Amino acid sequence: MSKLKKIVIGFGLVVLAYTVTIFSTMLVYDYSLDSEHSTQYFEFFSDSVKSDIDTVFNYTYSSSKGIYQNYHYKWFERSVFIWEFYNIDTTSFDKTTDEGLLDTDFWAGEVINKNGCPSIKVRFLHDFKKSIRVLPNDKTKIIKTLSGANYTGILANADKLMLCNNAKIPQIILSFSYCKNYTAALLYKKSNKTFLVIITSENAIDESVIGMLNLK
Repeated sequence: MSKLKKIVIGFGLVVLAYTVTIFSTMLVYDYSLDSEHSTQYFEFFSDSVKSDIDTVFNYTYSSSKGIYQNYHYKWFERSVFIWEFYNIDTTSFDKTTDEGLLDTDFWAGEVINKNGCPSIKVRFLHDFKKSIRVLPNDKTKIIKTLSGANYTGILANADKLMLCNNAKIPQIILSFSYCKNYTAALLYKKSNKTFLVIITSENAIDESVIGMLNLK
């Protein structure tokens, strides 16, 4: 094989590898930082707490399947996580671990907010098939169940929450290893929109913490 042919083949392999890497990255990394919608869900907060919500150090990730934002209350005393999921028809929030869960983890996916509160793992090409089912893992200690006219959830010392489709296959895993001690997690429906709202706190909280939200 001539030297020129080897150079051409080598160059072609480099271009191919680069193309595959870029394409794979585009597929796997579905969510990206978004500055355009950085305060989109500020209206979720009650008027009584809006002045204590930090709108500078919040951040937003968005994709074609949803958008989430993270806010802080009273200089990180509490963190509030709001995630809107698109094209969801039905939701359920299990109050106990389901032993029929098919998987408790997956290797192919994207980790966002690493070492954050919560840390988030999104399955490669995740698909809820229009239905979200939230399952706590067996290390999550549920303190109280929460429910209202348009929300359901738990108050807990959370370890992991798994967001599954109706086939009980986790599509997104929320890990609270680096979080504050107490967590309130809610599935909230507003008109035809679906939201997951999570509040973490370094101090003990009860169901009255929902009062900081405007869930009408």
